[in-house]
Amino acid sequence: MTNSAPTDRPHRTSGLNTYLRLLGYVRPHWRAALLALVSMVVAAATEPAFAALIKPMVDGSFVDRDPWLVTFVPLAIMGVFVLRGLTTFGSTYTLSWISRNVVMRIRSELFARLLRLPTGYYDQHATGMLLSKITYDVEQVSRAGTNAVSTIIKDTLTVIGLVAYMAYLSGWLVLIFCLVGPVMAFLVTWVSRRLRRTARRIQRAMGEIASTAEEGIQGP
Repeated sequence: MTNSAPTDRPHRTSGLNTYLRLLGYVRPHWRAALLALVSMVVAAATEPAFAALIKPMVDGSFVDRDPWLVTFVPLAIMGVFVLRGLTTFGSTYTLSWISRNVVMRIRSELFARLLRLPTGYYDQHATGMLLSKITYDVEQVSRAGTNAVSTIIKDTLTVIGLVAYMAYLSGWLVLIFCLVGPVMAFLVTWVSRRLRRTARRIQRAMGEIASTAEEGIQGP
């Protein structure tokens, strides 16, 4: 039985399948992932909380001049900012820690796989390309996965909270959001697809640069 060698052609797998595979590497660190999840949920909740505090501050401080609101609302806003800072730092630090461990595991598995490949594979592929896969490509995959988790959880919950608060204030605000939202979603989807294609070209270019640098350093 011979080992099937990986090819340099990009695999046409969906982004969802890629992220599901990455979750398999995150599973051993589920405690840290749970902490990051809770931190992102709390950080997302501070956004509508801040918006909810703005209205009583404006109405009570500048219009009604309520002494209780003048004292309480600024303190509450400071508390929200401190809480958002702590939870944002906690989620960012935890996700970065998970990302480093995922990168280490992927690189170890990739290196172990390269050790088992036949010599013919190395005759057909430049060393610089292989080094680029171990260093640059793995780093980009891990970074993209971390950013995707933050966007899907934190930003989505933030939008939901703000839309719910808009619905509480006025139905017209929700109507405007419903009209503008699909257009923004289309633009984000279109830009994301172009960025993925650009990322693939950058990965190939990094491999070519590494190969060229290797040949130049080794000399004739």
